[in-house]
Amino acid sequence: MQLGGGGLVKLLVLCFSLLISSLTQALPQKEMDCLSLVGYKEARGESDKGMVAVMQVVLNRAKSGKFPSTPCEVIRQRGQFQWHAKDRSVRDKEAYVRAKKIAKEVIQGKYKDFTGNATYFHANSVKPSWTKKMNCTIKIGNHLYYKPIK
Repeated sequence: MQLGGGGLVKLLVLCFSLLISSLTQALPQKEMDCLSLVGYKEARGESDKGMVAVMQVVLNRAKSGKFPSTPCEVIRQRGQFQWHAKDRSVRDKEAYVRAKKIAKEVIQGKYKDFTGNATYFHANSVKPSWTKKMNCTIKIGNHLYYKPIK
């Protein structure tokens, strides 16, 4: 097959477009919505890095084999995210649009996991008893991130 002139360029553009499209399809829309909502609910007042970190904890849990295997299942897990049972509403549309953009970027691989593979986090304002069995991996904004002590 011979491609003359701009044919090769058009083929490369098409391939690149398909690649980008497939990256955004890595999670079903329902799972993307859950990831966006956890970012919004837990970190809408944080920096982008703080919102990414919260989403990364959910993804780390889903990958760990010790928690449910999808973002929605992780978020719905009893006792983990209190807002899920009480109030899933979105009042700040601008912050939710930001969370959706960041969730898409997280899934596309724009951010590395800078939480140190954390599977837990909490606000600085509290000191849960479970932290005694954890290593704090990083502090980002108003949250501390943890993984279990091995």
